[in-house]
Amino acid sequence: MKFLKKIKIEAQKIFYYFYLFLLFFSFLAIIATGLFLYKKCYQIIPQTNKIMDLKGKAMFESININKFNSVIKKIEEKTSAEKIENINNPFD
Repeated sequence: MKFLKKIKIEAQKIFYYFYLFLLFFSFLAIIATGLFLYKKCYQIIPQTNKIMDLKGKAMFESININKFNSVIKKIEEKTSAEKIENINNPFD
């Protein structure tokens, strides 16, 4: 009988330490998950809002529409090909 009582006590200690280990590991997992979400998700959202605001401001300040239109017209003039009506077909 004394042998069974020792095993029972040791088994209770093993389960107690195992419970503490699981509790500690779960606590670490929750902290790691929270840190991951904070760094990868929550900190990025305000940064993207700042980037979007800065893109909008920079876009309105830097574009001169008259110059832009004149450049587009010049590019279209250079790339537009004249129609040649009398082209000899080499396959005839």
